[in-house]
Amino acid sequence: MTQIRIPMNAWSRQQLRKRTKTCTTRTKKYGSIGDTFKVGFQEYVITDIHKTILHDVAGHFWKAEGANSEEDFINIWSRIHFINKFNPAQFVWIHFFEECI
Repeated sequence: MTQIRIPMNAWSRQQLRKRTKTCTTRTKKYGSIGDTFKVGFQEYVITDIHKTILHDVAGHFWKAEGANSEEDFINIWSRIHFINKFNPAQFVWIHFFEECI
């Protein structure tokens, strides 16, 4: 188990505070199962991580991402990744996590 850093923007931090975000999708792998990371004073542990395509994240994991819908997730992704926008065929890493108690 390693302490890692996964940067979170203001929107993601807000979803974490509301406890609606239980995963984060990234263009690179940030850790392994069992690794921990902190956002503010709260610590989280990675429970699963795997490579998938962005289309699958939008279609199946938008709620775990903290979004209100598939379209909401696509819009959020496009705002964050404003150069490449949302490419449904892009390979990404989805990191599932839970709060450490």
